[in-house]
Amino acid sequence: MRYNCKKSDELKDIASIAGLIYNIQRYSLHDGPGIRTLIFLKGCPLNCLWCANPESQRPAIEHMGNDVVGKYVTAKEVIDIAKRDMAFYNRSGGGITLSGGEPLKQYEFSKAVISEAKRLNINVAVETSGYQKWDCLWEVLEETDIVLYDIKTMDAKQHMEFTGVSNKLILDNAKRLSRLNKNLIVRIPIIPELNDSFVNLSKTARFCKETGIKEMHFLPYHQLGVHKYQRLNREYKLNHVKPVNKEKLIDDAGKIHDKYGVVITVY
Repeated sequence: MRYNCKKSDELKDIASIAGLIYNIQRYSLHDGPGIRTLIFLKGCPLNCLWCANPESQRPAIEHMGNDVVGKYVTAKEVIDIAKRDMAFYNRSGGGITLSGGEPLKQYEFSKAVISEAKRLNINVAVETSGYQKWDCLWEVLEETDIVLYDIKTMDAKQHMEFTGVSNKLILDNAKRLSRLNKNLIVRIPIIPELNDSFVNLSKTARFCKETGIKEMHFLPYHQLGVHKYQRLNREYKLNHVKPVNKEKLIDDAGKIHDKYGVVITVY
């Protein structure tokens, strides 16, 4: 993990700062309100067993079958693409969303993109695991309008097993962000047999209530990215996992909302 964070006033010629991305998706209706442009950054400190975008994990240009995955772009190049859809943002309440991978891993680039977007009054959301030293995290998230904050499981041992890292820093950062009144939405990828228990979901909702976080998203597991593992010559370890029982998940969400008062959306 990178710990040497520059303050924003030390970032020179911010528009020219380059980062490694693997996709820009326009006209998205997910990952934030309204019509959005999603910028997918490459590199992630977590190694989630269920990751649907394994091409996002490594911080390097690589081959996925015959395709080259990853390219370096400047913050200005990203914002120039985003500006094409300003009319749609204005009409729908949309904007841009930094996703990954992990946007906090490429600290300077994410900060530069956000600063350029806010200079143009573009709404910014960041999707993050929160796994970053606080000073670096806050430098990136201070100007954001929405933080889509992934919490995989409340159980420390399971978190280490499922993702390869501890959840302590993630939970501590969520508490600090909430105290600073950031618009924070906790999102849980719902993986059958791993983290979909009523106990885990209830513990997460209780954490949100105690922390002052008012909204949660349940994101049901899917296998749409399994073919990518084959093209990357990697093993996918969850072939045995069945699809989510969405009817039960909706029922659980209702019970958890009634107990803790957190607004829950099941996607």
